Amino acid sequence: MTTLPDAEPSTDTEPGATGEDAGVHVFARAQRAACEQLSELIGRAGACRATGVPRSSYYHQHRISPAPPRPAPKPHRERIQPRALSPEERVRVRELLNSEAYVDEAPATVYAKLLDDGEYYCSISTMYRILREHGEVRERRRQATHPPRVKPELVATGPNRVWTWDITKLAGPARGVWFCLYVLIDIYSRYTPGWMVAATEDADLAHRFLDATIGNHDIDPDTLTVHADRGGPMKSKSVAELLSDLQVSRSHSRPKTSNDNPYSESQFKTLKYRPAGMWLSRLIGGGSRIGGVRRAGVWQWLDGHVDHERGVGVAAGGVVSQAPTTVVIERLLRTLGRPEQRVPVILVAGTNGKSTTARILAAVLAGSGLRVGLYTSPHLHRPQERITIDGVTITDDELAAVLDPLVADERTASELGRPSWFELMTAAAVGWFADQRVDVAVVETGLGGSGDATAALGAGLVVVTSVGVDHVEYFGDTRWDNAVAEAGAVPEGATVVLAEADPAMHPPFLGRRPSRVVTVDRDFGVAADAPVADGRTVSLFTPGATYDDVFLRLLAPWQAANAATALAAAEVWLARPVADQVVRAVCGALRASGRFELVHTPGPVLMDGAHNEEAATALARALRERFDGVSRTVVVGMTGTRAPEAFLSALGVGAGDWVICTSPRTPRAVPLARLAAAARAVGAGSVAVEADVGDAVRRAAAANDSTLTVVTGSLYVIGEALPVVRALVT
Repeated sequence: MTTLPDAEPSTDTEPGATGEDAGVHVFARAQRAACEQLSELIGRAGACRATGVPRSSYYHQHRISPAPPRPAPKPHRERIQPRALSPEERVRVRELLNSEAYVDEAPATVYAKLLDDGEYYCSISTMYRILREHGEVRERRRQATHPPRVKPELVATGPNRVWTWDITKLAGPARGVWFCLYVLIDIYSRYTPGWMVAATEDADLAHRFLDATIGNHDIDPDTLTVHADRGGPMKSKSVAELLSDLQVSRSHSRPKTSNDNPYSESQFKTLKYRPAGMWLSRLIGGGSRIGGVRRAGVWQWLDGHVDHERGVGVAAGGVVSQAPTTVVIERLLRTLGRPEQRVPVILVAGTNGKSTTARILAAVLAGSGLRVGLYTSPHLHRPQERITIDGVTITDDELAAVLDPLVADERTASELGRPSWFELMTAAAVGWFADQRVDVAVVETGLGGSGDATAALGAGLVVVTSVGVDHVEYFGDTRWDNAVAEAGAVPEGATVVLAEADPAMHPPFLGRRPSRVVTVDRDFGVAADAPVADGRTVSLFTPGATYDDVFLRLLAPWQAANAATALAAAEVWLARPVADQVVRAVCGALRASGRFELVHTPGPVLMDGAHNEEAATALARALRERFDGVSRTVVVGMTGTRAPEAFLSALGVGAGDWVICTSPRTPRAVPLARLAAAARAVGAGSVAVEADVGDAVRRAAAANDSTLTVVTGSLYVIGEALPVVRALVT
């Protein structure tokens, strides 16, 4: 047992301390002294426990200030793992992870793929360590990316591309009486292609409404999308089958999305809350009569006038010896308030290729941001198609409203001053263009020459497509005579785009003292042209631009020249080159109904409105390019005083061809006997006669699926053949 030494009693006390306080201090000093002595024997911790002295107090009393320096740490002995990768191996692993095969993969995926290939470089953690050393770990994390949410929308790049339709309730004449208004709207032009008022909302009525409206506008297959909400008639089976049969795409509003048919909804807001009956005047316009004839009979009124194209009202024999003049059309324009002075006019003249050139020119100008009126002739289906704005045809009501002032004028005119059908249509076209405030009107001449109704419009730019022999009863039977006549339509000082390739035909046009002449092959033309499956690949040049490898959705070689002419005219009018994207968009979407148009029924049927010797020569050249060596059946019908034998000879009709002679419904049609005799005279292998154009086309199409059927001779023949051919396709 250890015995503590006796502590010497201390006589030290705190000054002023009582007896009890002094005893405490004495005890504390003795306690600390005992702890000091025991710490040498049993250690500091044991001594503090034995004496009851807190260890913190002990250490506080024995601290050294300042503290002595710490001893230097012992050097760490570096340990090298026996299986660690060498620097060269680590470089190879990093190169592997960043290689093209694995740069987008996580290390675990790379490790697994390498094991599948029987290769092992290092562990997954070692791969991460190597990547971490170079700051490449975060870049390799798998990041989930999602495409931005895009609100679906239909975009119309031109008229008759997207229509929207809906049915709304309209207040009737009495309380509680409501009508159902069916309305179609073209979202590009904001034009109303069709509307109908009915007592009920019905799928069968919707079927008839859509069928009639689409048929009236002659919509090409696979070009139109019809958008509607999810109402019963819109989603009905009958409407769906109709649109499928017409090759029209359907579109519906998104589920549970309000106001997803904004064009129809906004239109209805302007109609729905009008007083009873007021909405009808907004749709059809004011006024309901023309000279005592209801607007529904506007065409009957027009057909009461002389029509030189069809021979209606022309003297016996179908020949008018007196050349037309501009006296009557000028009077009509004065009656309408000189609309030609409010509309800049581009005149497209020439013998062949006018309609195609005019349509391309109008499309290019519209694609360049202009509001463009287009007036062409003749029509293939309905007279309304001659007059359009941005592809939208004039309605009967709009035509009647324009013609209304001319009815009173006609009552005061003498028989000699009575307007012709073409003069009335020309005046109506220019009047409508002025009312609609178009930026420019592209106008195709009729017969041509200084007496043509279109010559009175004061065109600032005249496009001459070609010079050939046509309308010999007015212009003569030589190309020079026709060039002199065509030049009469050029106002003095106008700009002329001359696409006639023969320089010998240029002097009559230069004699009009044009302010500028842009000539084919020198200033514009076709640099390269190659046929492809459904069109042509062409390179075109104009005074200010070159357009290489443009796809032209037209089949005939001369249509490439038409496109070059139209681009040159557009550049002159715009005073700048046409944008490349506009040229490609327009050329890629072109349709030229009845102009070297190929349809499979299932046998191939080619329709072209060639009507004179020059056009027949061009058609023969195009047929050799596309169908060389293919047996042909030629359905031909002609009009006017043209020579059928020269036409068939230029077309290349020979012993291997079957010719079916037919007759369009016009008094000016060439007699069938004369046409058949001409076919035999040129050596046709077989000749048949079918008075009706439709019967002739059906007979040719039913003969042999491998034989090419060529329908030609007149645009009036094409107009009667087109619905028959399309019915055969269906």
